[in-house]
Order: sequence, then structure tokens, then C-alpha cells
Amino acid sequence: MSDPQFPVNVEQALIDSSVETTILQAFLTGLYTLLFVQAIVPLVREGRYKIYALALTLLYAMIVINLASAWDILRSVVVLSDATRDTMALQILGGPLKVPRLANASGSIAILIADSILAWRCYVYWQRNIFVLGGFSLLILGEVALIPTYLVLNATLGPHQISIICLYFLISVGITTIATSMIAYKIITLSRRRKEHIRRYEYTAQIIVESGLLYSVTLFITAVLLAVQGSSLDDLNVVQAASYFGAILTPVTGIAPTLTSYRILSTTAADDEQNSHLAVQSRIPFARGAQTTNGHELSTIKAADDKRTPSPEPRAGGYHV
Repeated sequence: MSDPQFPVNVEQALIDSSVETTILQAFLTGLYTLLFVQAIVPLVREGRYKIYALALTLLYAMIVINLASAWDILRSVVVLSDATRDTMALQILGGPLKVPRLANASGSIAILIADSILAWRCYVYWQRNIFVLGGFSLLILGEVALIPTYLVLNATLGPHQISIICLYFLISVGITTIATSMIAYKIITLSRRRKEHIRRYEYTAQIIVESGLLYSVTLFITAVLLAVQGSSLDDLNVVQAASYFGAILTPVTGIAPTLTSYRILSTTAADDEQNSHLAVQSRIPFARGAQTTNGHELSTIKAADDKRTPSPEPRAGGYHV
């Protein structure tokens, strides 16, 4: 019997991470699917957000492809290469690159779409400021340039051979942090300017949903863990933590923009209700004006009749306008 190529604890950590992270990603993707279905149907019916609905659909497709790739990788590990722990660990670390590259491509494109949606939301919040659009466009172009470098060349950075995906994540963290801060600032200033009285938990929820704060925090933690791990398997806690947050990141990438769509739809419904209420109010004074005019005409006719037929109470005809 040949000696194992990896320590037993390393092999167990790799196999555990592969199985558990795939299950975790599947669970969160199921929750994301429920949110997506409930969001995309009203968006399509609304008809005013076709591009946004298309972006969300493409984002959902990338996340589903990523999950399917994860399941295929897991199957190759626990079904096709299950002879020993060595063969399973070797399959995780050095198996065929076709499916892992598909998983990496779908995950990277999903992040690109999510960042673009968040940048667009910030651009709208800041009244379509051209400088906001230009700044985010440069950062997103940087992401676009890094995707083929990561997928084709699989380049690394520094003596610790840190994957270039960490740089991609850091650019994305920069986009999400800037957009999150700008959106949160705009929400706070607009609420104070309008003197809106919002409950604290509603206020906090609005900032979290609108700014994609959950996505930003998850992305930052994943980038840090991957940078610390590098290409080393020395610290198994970091290896497993990076795997878990990587599994969480993919569905969260879709959940954040989908929650934003709920906010867009609720805002649109509130605006429509307010406009309808204002329209009803504008018709009410008109009706009352007509009634007052008719009443004036009737009182004038009655006053003319009173002149012809004296009333026993002369002061009754004195209260006309």
C-alpha cells in the first residue's frame, strides 16, 4: 500500500469542504431562486424595466451554471474518484480544468453583472451624474480586462502565488464599497431633507437592501481569505473558511440585486398610489366647486323669487354672496 501524498487531516479538510460547500451553495441558491421568481414576474409585467429584468435573468443563469459546475466537480470527486482519500484529494486539487474553468467563468461574470447593477443603482440615486458613471465605468472595465487573464492565463501575484482572482475581488470590493457608501449617504441625506420619520430597523433595512451591503461584506471577507491562503494548504482553517465563503458568495451575488428589485417595485407602486391619490384629490375640489356654483345659482334664483314674494323674515335673503 502506497504512502498517502497528503496528510490525512489535509485530505479530510479538502473532502469535507468540497461536500459541505456544495450543499450550502445549493441551499442558498434555492432561496435565491424563490426570490428571483417573485421578483422577475412583476418586473416583466411592469414593462418599464426590461433591461434590468434581462440583467437579473442573465445573473441567475450564471449562478445556476456555477452551481451545476460545483455539483459536477463533487460527483467527479465522490463518485468517479472515490477509491481512496488520495484519489479524491488529487481530483479536487488537480482534476480536469474544463468544469472548474466553467465554474470560475460563471462566478466571475455573475460578479461583473452584480457590480454593474449596483453601479447603475448608485448612478440613478445620484441623479444620473456623469462623473459617477465615468468612475464606475473605469472600474468595471478593469474587471472585464481581468476575467480573461484569470481564466486563460491563470496568473498569480507575488511570491506566495496569490491568484489574480483576488485582485478581481478587490476591484469589485472597491466598486461595492464606493457604491454602498454613496447610496447610504444619499438615503440618509434625502430622509433628513424630507423629514421622513422611519423606524430605526426599517431605516437600517433600507440601507442594507439599497446599497447591497450584504454582498459587499461577503465579497470582502472572501477576498481577504483567498489572499491569506494563497496557494498554501498549511492553515486548514483558512482553507475551509475560504471555501465556505466562496460558496456563500455566489448566491449572495444574485440575492443582493434581486432584493434591490423589490425596493424598485415597491417605490414604483408607492409613486403610482401617490399619483392616483393626488388625482382623486384634484377631482374632489372641482366637484365641490361645481356644487358651490350650482348652490349660488339656486340661491340667486330663490332671492329673485323672494323679491317678488316678500318673505315674513326679511333677513333670510340677506346671506347670499
